[in-house]
Amino acid sequence: MDLVRLELRPGRPLPLGEPAEDRWIMETVAARTLREAAETVDGVRAGSCRLAPADGPDAVAVELRLDIHAPAGAGPPELAERVRQRVRETADRHPGLVVAAMDIRITDLVDAPAADDQEG
Repeated sequence: MDLVRLELRPGRPLPLGEPAEDRWIMETVAARTLREAAETVDGVRAGSCRLAPADGPDAVAVELRLDIHAPAGAGPPELAERVRQRVRETADRHPGLVVAAMDIRITDLVDAPAADDQEG
């Protein structure tokens, strides 16, 4: 059912590149890519990722809100900055989104799995 829902609601189109290029990406595709980038930071699990066209003179930029679950022992400001950096690098490289604003929200702190749990 998740696949069917995804096919029926691909999200809104978001601009890529320069305004004259008329290139677009669907919100769900961009969100999935950016959630995967956030999860490359140790212990982070990405949740909701919302993208919207930014208002103002930079018409091709987007605003991003990403909810994450973070390891309990991590410092929230430093962790959020590492996530922000990974997501921005990924957005610049692939798919080529210009991010005007990024809000990283830590919605839960989770215990890191024990070494025994990772081997099984």
